[in-house]
Formats: sequence, C-alpha cells, structure tokens
Amino acid sequence: MQSSPMTELEQVIARQMIQEVIVRYARAVDRLDAALLRSTFWEDGRYHKVMNDASIHQSVDQVIAFIGSLFLSTQHVLTNISIEFTARNRARAESYVTAHHKINPTSDALNAVIGPARLAEIGPSERGYEMTMGARYLDTFEYRRDEWRIMTRQLLFEWTQTGAASDLGAGEGMSANLHLTEWPARDRSDPFYAGRS
Repeated sequence: MQSSPMTELEQVIARQMIQEVIVRYARAVDRLDAALLRSTFWEDGRYHKVMNDASIHQSVDQVIAFIGSLFLSTQHVLTNISIEFTARNRARAESYVTAHHKINPTSDALNAVIGPARLAEIGPSERGYEMTMGARYLDTFEYRRDEWRIMTRQLLFEWTQTGAASDLGAGEGMSANLHLTEWPARDRSDPFYAGRS
C-alpha cells in the first residue's frame, strides 16, 4: 500500500525540523558537545566514508576527541540548505558550509591538517595557523518516533584555504575596545548554555 504524499504544511514543518538538526550539528561540533552530536543522528546513522564505518552513536566520543585534538576552535556557518523529500519519512538535504578552524599548534595536528609541504610554504607563525574550508554536507534523513534525524552524512570539500593565523587575541584591538568579558568555550561552559538544563 502506497503512503499518501505529504501536504504543503507537513513539508514546511518537516523542513524546519530538518534545518534545526543541521544547525544543531554545527553547534555540537563547534562546542565539542557529544550529547548534542549524538542527538542529530539515528542510532544506526553514520558518516559516509569518513573515519570508520561505525555508527555515530558508537563513535561519538572518538569523533569529538579527534576534532578537539586537531583544532583550538571551529566555527561552521551554514548557507544554501536544500531539502527534497523522497518519501513521507525520508529526505535528502544538501547544505553549504564555510568552516573556520584555528589549528592546534602541535606538530601532529599541523601535519594532519595542513601537511608538511604546505606548512613549509607558509613558514613560522607566532600566532599559529588556521584553515578555512568551503564544503557541502550531503545528508539522508529519516523520520522516526516523531522526529527527523540524519541517517548518513557525506562531507565534500570544495576548497580549502590555509595560512598563518590572523585573529586578534584576548585584549587586542576590537576585543579590548568593546570591553568583552565573556569568551566562547568548546564545552558546556560556553555562554550559550548558561541557564539551560
């Protein structure tokens, strides 16, 4: 028996729910929040051809530790989210992402992210190194138990840009002039989580 097509209202609600998952994933990665990352994938959901073939629920701690070991900070900015429904309970999504990464200054992290040849081209940097990438997420979503979550996520790099870090440190330039007193954190001490249970 074939299920009935989704109504326009059902599609609007489903699109909003899917976009919330995509945004929640970016926050999870940027804040190194394992519980939040786990909430974006189904129990049997996984990355497509990245790291290993284990489900995210089996490897979330490994994923968070891997990201944390390579980068001092990350910021994922999402644009151009396109969603199409392949069934009442299935959808495909393509999301453009520009992600900025401040690289951990250890030789292992620098070699893993930039590589020795590019690192030699850039030369020494007292402020460290950074990478910005333009990429796309290709996701398949499923609707179960009244929510949408990711079943598979494929990451496609379109371009990368690497170089000496150019960010201002705490107390420099704009941060000093604005008298900022709170700073981002890569855990639940981040100001976003304040007052949240």
